[in-house]
Amino acid sequence: MEVSAETLAGRMSELSLNLRDLGMHEEALGIQTMCVVIHRGLIQQQDHSLTTSWKLAQSLNDLSTCLSLIGNREEAMQTVKESVDLYRGLGTHDLEPHRAESLHNFSYCLSRLGRLEEALQVIQEAVVLRRTLIAAQPATFAPDLADSLFRLSSCLSDLGHREEALQAIQEAIEVYRHLTADRPAAFNHDLAMSLGNLSICLSDLGRREEALQAIHEAVEFYRRLAADRPAAFNSDLAMSLNNLSNCLSDLGRREEALQVIQEAV
Repeated sequence: MEVSAETLAGRMSELSLNLRDLGMHEEALGIQTMCVVIHRGLIQQQDHSLTTSWKLAQSLNDLSTCLSLIGNREEAMQTVKESVDLYRGLGTHDLEPHRAESLHNFSYCLSRLGRLEEALQVIQEAVVLRRTLIAAQPATFAPDLADSLFRLSSCLSDLGHREEALQAIQEAIEVYRHLTADRPAAFNHDLAMSLGNLSICLSDLGRREEALQAIHEAVEFYRRLAADRPAAFNSDLAMSLNNLSNCLSDLGRREEALQVIQEAV
C-alpha cells in the first residue's frame, strides 16, 4: 500500500516525539530533520496547500526543540525563527495556537543565547496571543497561558524587572492552582516549579518570610512527586531543599537550614 509523502512526514514526526520522550535525542533529531525535508519538498510543488505550509512551520518548531536538546543553540534559534515567520506570513486565526507555541520556544532559544531583551519582547507577544485564545476557550488554553507566564517571569527576572517578574509568576500560580484542583497528576509539577520561582522572586525583593512560605509549599509538592516517581523527581526535590535551606539561612534559622541542606545532600 502506497503512503503519501504527507502521511509519511506525519508518522515520522510522531516517531521523533516518541524518541525524544525516551531521551534518544540524536535519533529524534535525525527523524525530525527528514520530516522537515519532506515538507520543504511539498512546499516547492505548485499546488501545495495552506495545510502543507503550516505543517512545515510545525515541523520546524519541533526540529528546533530537537536541536536545543543536543545543545545546538544557534541553529535551534534560527530554525524556530523560520517557524515563527511562516506562521506570521500565513496569518490564519486557526493557526494562532501554533504560532503562540513557536513564539514561546523562540523566546526560550533567545534567552539561552543571552539575547534577553529580544526574548522578553517575543514572550510578551506569546502571552498576548494566549490571553486572546483563553478568552474564547479557557479550558483548552489555560495550561499554555500559565506556561508562557512562567517564561515571562523568568525573562523579566533576568533583566532585573523584579516587581513585574513577581506579578507574572503570581498569575501563573493562580492558573496552575485552578488546573491542579481538577487534574493534580498533570499539573502538580508545574505548580511546584512555579512556587520555586515565586520564592526566588520574593527573595530578590527582600520579602523573606513570604519566600520561605512559597519554597516550603514547593518542597511539599516535590516530596509527594518524588515518593511516587523518585527517578523523575528526586533531583527537583534536592534543588528545592537547597533553596529552602537558603531561605532559612537568610532568616537566621541556621540549625534548620543545616538540617535541610543535609537532606538535600
